[in-house]
Amino acid sequence: MAHVQEIPENGADINHLSHLHGPNIFKGSDLTDAFANSLVMDVAKHAWKGDWKIEDEEHMASLQLTHGFSMFGGKFEIFSMTVKALQIGPGIVHLYFNTPIGSGVLIHTVTPIEPMMQKVIHTFYTSWSFIAPYAKLVLHYEAEHFERDIMIWNSKQYMARPLLLKQDHRIKEFHRWYQQFYSENSPRFTFQKDNLDW
Repeated sequence: MAHVQEIPENGADINHLSHLHGPNIFKGSDLTDAFANSLVMDVAKHAWKGDWKIEDEEHMASLQLTHGFSMFGGKFEIFSMTVKALQIGPGIVHLYFNTPIGSGVLIHTVTPIEPMMQKVIHTFYTSWSFIAPYAKLVLHYEAEHFERDIMIWNSKQYMARPLLLKQDHRIKEFHRWYQQFYSENSPRFTFQKDNLDW
């Protein structure tokens, strides 16, 4: 359960990548396991760098991202790839990626089905050099990373004007950019607690 803005906002929230998606994917999608200390499992880690921006066509935004999977604090890189995530309007994302064994595009569609509930579909297309077992493995691990985000979204409270740090300036830009997809007839999210009980 999440507000309709939460899923696409992930691209602008650059700082969450190194934290939430840093623990290696073999630790799974359950955050209680992913952040549990393990001498063996903590040897490998994901590293992310990127930047989010609004494109010339106002309904589009993009995230340029580099991803590395390495061992022993980055001394031995196992895998790396570059990704360009193109956000097309409020509900479509194309993730174009290049790896040492081929390129492809992962398409996310986000469709609201009721208030605070969306249906997300992942469709994966690859070059001929991307062998099927490897493609399935990449899609599986991408889904595991996505499930980590779901754990956050399910417990996150939407705030139209959140308190942000200086490093979160892209999230502020994202909020302004996303406003164009609302109309005067768009349903508004209202939440008011009747008392101080948690």
